[in-house]
Amino acid sequence: MRQFVSEHGSGTVLASAARGIPAHLRLPAFALTADLLLADGTIEPTERRFLNRLAADLRLGVGEARRIVDAMLVKNQA
Repeated sequence: MRQFVSEHGSGTVLASAARGIPAHLRLPAFALTADLLLADGTIEPTERRFLNRLAADLRLGVGEARRIVDAMLVKNQA
């Protein structure tokens, strides 16, 4: 896997993986990822960029992704 990422780039690998997720599991996959990244109750710029890219790769609407991130931020506030 490391060689594949180094040959193709992490963005390509992420996009390819996202295409393999069935449509009915895209929102839950995004929510789980957001929950893990936001477990500390904050969102760093690199985390925000990753989530934005993931949402696009999963073909989620901006509003859908924003609502999920907002919910996870509330859930994980200390």
